Amino acid sequence: MQQQLRVAALRYRLWVALNAFTLAQDYNRDDHDRGDRAQTRQYGYQSGFQDGQCQGRHEGARMTPSTTAARLAQATRDYKS
Repeated sequence: MQQQLRVAALRYRLWVALNAFTLAQDYNRDDHDRGDRAQTRQYGYQSGFQDGQCQGRHEGARMTPSTTAARLAQATRDYKS
């Protein structure tokens, strides 16, 4: 009798553990939150674009012709065609 209870308890624990994995897997399906992902991706693209624009304006305002020439020379120093 005691052996049967141990086996039954073990089966129950395994069943609970496997159901927990199954529910977690079901929650992480790709189509579960598709709208939020698309919105988040668009927000990321937009924020990255705006940050790049702002950085470009900032760097463009500090650039002088001598700085630009020096940067170009440094960037192409090791370039071989």
